[in-house]
Amino acid sequence: MLDLTGLQERTFEAYSNASENSYLFLANLDTNVSRWSKNAVDYFNLPGEYILDVSTIWEELIHPDDIDVYREKYEAVITGKTEWQDFEYRIRNGYGNYIVCTCNCTVLKGNGEKPDLFAGVIVNHGIRDSIDAVTGLHNNE
Repeated sequence: MLDLTGLQERTFEAYSNASENSYLFLANLDTNVSRWSKNAVDYFNLPGEYILDVSTIWEELIHPDDIDVYREKYEAVITGKTEWQDFEYRIRNGYGNYIVCTCNCTVLKGNGEKPDLFAGVIVNHGIRDSIDAVTGLHNNE
């Protein structure tokens, strides 16, 4: 049974349903269990909403030319070298196609009672947004 400590807040559910092209994730660094928004599970064909050791699965999806940069940025935020990362890489979706995404992530420090959490949003640049970036109006796409 997976230890879901710190991963079951309703706020996660609210934010994870807010966009079709943004995928929310939250990982407990002590238990190595992560929670993924349903749209991420569906789009990347992940094994479920809660995943043990997702880094192994995720790295298999990243384009081979981008894996070194991904690992460098991930390590920098996990080890505390930086507080926040914002980086781009290509990743294979559930259809077998590579798409460009941006990952914005940070570590939320716990206090003994609350665990350290790795949190972030992955933005899929392969899905068109139905909001015009200039006007802020729907563009019927």
